[in-house]
Amino acid sequence: MLRKDLIFAKTTTIMGKKKRSVKSIKNGVDVGDKWKQQGNDKWGYTWSIPKDYNDLIIANVSNRKEDPLSKWTPPETEDCPICLTPLPLEPGRSWYWGCCGKSVCWGCRLDSLNHSIEEGGVVDFTCHFCREDYESYTLKRTEKERTRMEFDRYEKGSGDAAYCIAKYYWFGVEGLKKNVPQAIKWFRKASDAGNGEACLRLGRVLQYGMKGMMEMNRDESIKYYERAAELGCLRAYKNLAEVQMEHGLIEESVLSARKAMMCGVTSDIVTENVLTWFKMKYMTKEEYAFTLRTHQSAVESFNSPSRKEAIARYHLGKNTWDDFA
Repeated sequence: MLRKDLIFAKTTTIMGKKKRSVKSIKNGVDVGDKWKQQGNDKWGYTWSIPKDYNDLIIANVSNRKEDPLSKWTPPETEDCPICLTPLPLEPGRSWYWGCCGKSVCWGCRLDSLNHSIEEGGVVDFTCHFCREDYESYTLKRTEKERTRMEFDRYEKGSGDAAYCIAKYYWFGVEGLKKNVPQAIKWFRKASDAGNGEACLRLGRVLQYGMKGMMEMNRDESIKYYERAAELGCLRAYKNLAEVQMEHGLIEESVLSARKAMMCGVTSDIVTENVLTWFKMKYMTKEEYAFTLRTHQSAVESFNSPSRKEAIARYHLGKNTWDDFA
């Protein structure tokens, strides 16, 4: 259910002073005390819900006979081609081989390094697939030659290559000048070629808009987030829950946040918001417990001893690019 008269109040800090701006999705004004404030969410919004809408959500939850997600299964994700375990949800925890355009988890990369040291005392930086030495790939090829390889892979239908090119344009690296409009163009190409990460980035840009380049369009943002999740970019459920909340789709936002947790997405934002919605009776005790159990099981499915060792040794986490979404 879309509730156009939902109110959001966002607190921002400007020059060290907090400024509180209140807006209504319907008409952009603060309508005062006739609204029932429910609390703060971790996306930075203090949100208020009309009492009749709040009561309607609670009534819908208490009257339904079955959890709407009881038979839901997460979309399939890409497996690490070596250990055959799903690749980590965080891109910063996978290793991309630019020589052949394939990715492995950092756990398998670390196992390979440890094995080479044990066998010969020398660190082995050769690709697991084409056996090209990483040093020869980075030092003996120029930036333009490496980028040309991605263009060639895209011509053969690789969405991952198109996504790499989009990132190069976004940051102005690998021989390409920073060009945001070109980056967005290549994100679209990657999205059309079936790259979920590109769909996630486009959804983020459309959610907030970019001055002079792309207008804010939450409806299109929702479509891209849904497409990203379908393609296996499960982190998109977190973003989908956020934009649905901004759009007044409260019940849909609750389900998307639950899906994010059930896929194994580890985010304090999502976890604390799901807890808040449970306390507000936007889900039953059984649904909340089911979400937590499924979340724990999903997290374990992505883990392995070598992956945990790699995270601890190299402090793997979200890099600057990952923070974009």
